[in-house]
Amino acid sequence: MKKIGLAIALDDSATYHTQTFIEAIAYSLDNFPALNSYMYRTVSDQKSRSGGANSAKGLIDWGADIVIGHFSSIAAISAMPYYAAAHMPVILPAATSCQLDLLPANQQYLTYKYQNNNKALVQYCVFDCIAKRGSGNIIVIAQNNEYGKTLSRLIPLFRGVILTDTVPAHFGRSDTYVIFGYDDFARNIIKRLSSVPVYRIVLIDDSDCSDVHKALIVKPHRLSRVKAVFNIPKHGRPSPYWNETLLALALADSMLRTSNEKIAHLGTFETYLAPQSFDSNNRYDGNTLVTEDIYY
Repeated sequence: MKKIGLAIALDDSATYHTQTFIEAIAYSLDNFPALNSYMYRTVSDQKSRSGGANSAKGLIDWGADIVIGHFSSIAAISAMPYYAAAHMPVILPAATSCQLDLLPANQQYLTYKYQNNNKALVQYCVFDCIAKRGSGNIIVIAQNNEYGKTLSRLIPLFRGVILTDTVPAHFGRSDTYVIFGYDDFARNIIKRLSSVPVYRIVLIDDSDCSDVHKALIVKPHRLSRVKAVFNIPKHGRPSPYWNETLLALALADSMLRTSNEKIAHLGTFETYLAPQSFDSNNRYDGNTLVTEDIYY
C-alpha cells in the first residue's frame, strides 16, 4: 500500500490553518473513495527549520511515497534537501517563500506549489491598498519574527507606506492597516486597532482567519483580505487553504497512480477534482490573486 505523508504545525505550534488542513483531509477521505487506498501519517513541522528537517526525516524513514503540507515556508525550505535526496515529490498547498523558486534543480522539479510567492502577494496587497486608500497613510504592522521580517522586506517603497511592529500610540481613523503575522499576533493587533473605527484593515496570508475576524471590537469601514482564488465548483469553500488542500490530495492520487510515482512530472494531471496544470516552475496555474471585503 502506498503512503502519503502529511506535514503541518501541531500541538503548541499549531495555527488556525492546521484545523482547516485536517478538516479538508477528513472531507476528502469521506468524499473521494480513491484516497482510502493509501496509508497516511501526520507529523508536526513546528513552523521551524529544525521541525521541518525532523519531520522530513521521519516521513522518509516511514517510507512515504509523496508528502503534502508544510504550510510554513521556513519548515518547507529546511525539509526540501531531505526529500530531494530521497527523490520524493512534495506538494505545498500554502508555502509562499520566494526561496522556493530558487531551489537547486534537484529540489525544484520535485516541488509542486499552489500559491504565488511572497513577493507577488505583498506587492499585490500594497498596490491594492494604494489604489483604494482613504486620505490617510498605509501602516503595515509586521510581527517581529522571521516570518514577519521576510514579508516586510518585500514591501514596495512608496511615500505614505509606513512599517512598524506594533500598533501606533496614536492612529488615524483615515489610515489603512495591513497585518503581517501569525494568527495569535494578528488577533492581538486587530483587537487593539478596532478600539475605534478606522478606515480599513487588510489581512494577508497567516493573519487571515476567522479567529482574527472575530477579535474585532468596532468594525472598520472596510475589513479586507488578499487571497488566491481556486475554481472548485462543487467541493470548494472560502476558507483559506481549504481548496488548496483538496487539490493537493487529488494531485497526490494522480501521481501515485502512475507507473513510477517517484519521478517528477510536468504539465497537466488528470485528477478526480479537475485537470491540474503546472508551469515550468511547478507552480499551479489555476489560481488568481484577489482582494475581497470580509463579511461575517
